[in-house]
Amino acid sequence: ILHIYQQAGIEKIVVVKFAGIETKLLKENFPDVLFIENHQPEKGKLHSLRLGLQAIHHQQYCFIQTIDNPLVNAALLNQLYKSRHKAHYISPAWGGKGGHPILISAPVMEHFQHPLPDDRNLHDELQGFSRERVETNTSDCLANINTVADYDAFIHSQMMTTAR
Repeated sequence: ILHIYQQAGIEKIVVVKFAGIETKLLKENFPDVLFIENHQPEKGKLHSLRLGLQAIHHQQYCFIQTIDNPLVNAALLNQLYKSRHKAHYISPAWGGKGGHPILISAPVMEHFQHPLPDDRNLHDELQGFSRERVETNTSDCLANINTVADYDAFIHSQMMTTAR
């Protein structure tokens, strides 16, 4: 994921991670990436997002990339960025379903830098902002790989696609 963002020309990359996850090798291979530790993961994804956004200042746009959707590519990032002026946030879509990553604008970034109730989620909070969906030609933006079984299913589907 980090290589893809660098290939797309993204210069400021911030990774928010659980404090217990070792990143020594990543830090060595990506010295320009800022790694931030989340010492309170029980507060949820919005807390991680807030930590990351607090580390970037005076940016007009920011991609939000989840680790469970690793199938991003530079062409998609560029496609989303080209649509940045159309709405407060831009999301890829395939078959009418929204996916990841999303590109958020400064007003959205500002909103998420303030503490939010723990029971809120990204989808809920984005309801108050305008969205532009950018149709893609692949379902990769919908991938959701959370478990070993999910990963095995993904690898199997890729092998079946390659065999055709």
